[in-house]
Amino acid sequence: MAEQIQVNPTPIQRNAFDVAIELTQLYTQRYSFDQNELEQMFTKYYAIARVLERTHPNDLQNLVPKDIITQIKR
Repeated sequence: MAEQIQVNPTPIQRNAFDVAIELTQLYTQRYSFDQNELEQMFTKYYAIARVLERTHPNDLQNLVPKDIITQIKR
């Protein structure tokens, strides 16, 4: 057995749930809300993340407004 074991680090990967949680946290920091609104925002963010997760990058141009794509490419 080797005396030294080398392991390649795995990059952190976020799933749709993680993205929805982070977006909801950003929303709560910026706006006031009630419980119902919070649930609706999380649901919307989760649905958006799931759709984008399953969309081929070339097809994102049809889903995301052009001004946002321009900002991302900078």
